[in-house]
Amino acid sequence: METYLEKHIDNKRFDQLKIPFACVATDLQTGERVVFREGLVALAARASATIPGLFEPVLFRHRYLVDGGLVSNNPTDLVALLGADMIIAVDVTSDLTRFEPSNIIATLNQAISIQSESKSQEELARADFVVRPRLGDITAMDLSRSAECIDAGSLSTRHAVPGIKRTLVDKNIAEILRYSRS
Repeated sequence: METYLEKHIDNKRFDQLKIPFACVATDLQTGERVVFREGLVALAARASATIPGLFEPVLFRHRYLVDGGLVSNNPTDLVALLGADMIIAVDVTSDLTRFEPSNIIATLNQAISIQSESKSQEELARADFVVRPRLGDITAMDLSRSAECIDAGSLSTRHAVPGIKRTLVDKNIAEILRYSRS
């Protein structure tokens, strides 16, 4: 994944990005949330998406880092820190009731999903708007189904545009009225 990203984003550093970006990983030894806002984007993104038990942890500054979703699946607080006027979150939580224990990795993933669900709901509550793609039976373990996830996300986002616009207007109505009067 890191090689793929390096190739497609030209080995960029965070300070070279046009849009402010941050991502989160989890320190496997301490359980701490590790926030990446500087350095190489590809390394940070790889650490942020390293599913425990499926991929080897990323060694970074004497820390073993894995998927940030363990401690912060929807880091809406980071978006606010980056200066966003409006926070649009995407909830990619799978329907936990569809789980069928087919192997140890799937069982581990389900346990992680259950553990992070309540924290994720707290984080989503801080968003101004939440897009919820219909993922059906797709889980984080279904890496071969990424195209379906992208399609579901695109479709959900297109359908969400009117709601996002309403939220943006509602959030900024006082400012809009002030400009219209002058």
